[in-house]
Amino acid sequence: DLRGILKNPVLKGTQFSLRAVETWLESLIAAIDCYCWVFKRELFSPTQLFTAKTEPNSMLFESDGFFCSSRAFTDIVDSTKCFDSTLISSFTPKETEMYDQLRSSVVLKLLQLISALLRNFSADLEAIPAGFWSPQLMKVVFVSVMCPSKLGFSPGNLSQANKLPQYTLHSCQAMMEHLPQESKNILTHTIEDTLCSKEYNLSQNISFEEENVSSLITLA
Repeated sequence: DLRGILKNPVLKGTQFSLRAVETWLESLIAAIDCYCWVFKRELFSPTQLFTAKTEPNSMLFESDGFFCSSRAFTDIVDSTKCFDSTLISSFTPKETEMYDQLRSSVVLKLLQLISALLRNFSADLEAIPAGFWSPQLMKVVFVSVMCPSKLGFSPGNLSQANKLPQYTLHSCQAMMEHLPQESKNILTHTIEDTLCSKEYNLSQNISFEEENVSSLITLA
């Protein structure tokens, strides 16, 4: 009996359901957390987990890609527009806060996953689908440093606010040291495209750690 992201690697359905969206985000957080735990302790390598002829196959990268491309930058109101119809026109502050906390929690887990993969298995990256290092993922990393509120982070969430600078620093350093050049080029182009976007007026909304930005500049 398949569960979690194995059962639903992407959000599907014509009718918006806040509970369904939250459940999917919770499942994604749990899945990434499991892989982070395994990779940090080097219990299995990416080759062992992602190239073995076993069933069911991992849906981690498909779900990560879906999140980065269609959910990471989508607030709770815009999330309803990703469905054909919705019976909900407004949300309570508590619902909005919970949704933002979940999507920002996914981002924190992704930053940890990047660090664990690159630091512990830099020689085994061929087992990782090339699509994982996508422009969408690179944009998530970049914006988590420069403008984390776009990803649902709130200064009022002290637990996340205390973790984010450390996680972004570690992931940026790991990318700078171990990311293949082709993927570094993707990050460079993503930074350029994002900075040229009118959506990101960094002079009005900046919240970042200087050391993290230095890592990104060196990487680019």
